[in-house]
Amino acid sequence: MDCKIPGFQYVSGERGSVSAGTWTTHAWLERDGLVVDITADQFSDECRSVIVETNSLLHSSFRDIQRMKSNYFEWTGDFTAVSRVYALVKNDIGEAWKAW
Repeated sequence: MDCKIPGFQYVSGERGSVSAGTWTTHAWLERDGLVVDITADQFSDECRSVIVETNSLLHSSFRDIQRMKSNYFEWTGDFTAVSRVYALVKNDIGEAWKAW
């Protein structure tokens, strides 16, 4: 949108086991195999805060993947935190997309 990069999908999945106490869900954005995740560091097996890459090992560990259209400008929730994060990463996303 802002970076003239339409077509991203909101992707979510789960991993782990409820009985083992390791079950978790996660969500990120994808377009044509490019993963954009701004909250990756919440997992102990990932040290990076932001991931912008294809073939992400972290994201391939999730199952029961759900995909839906994503559009920042159509969201109706509280924009305070989202706007702050969006401003921080939009340049990185644009540069990664150009290089890809």
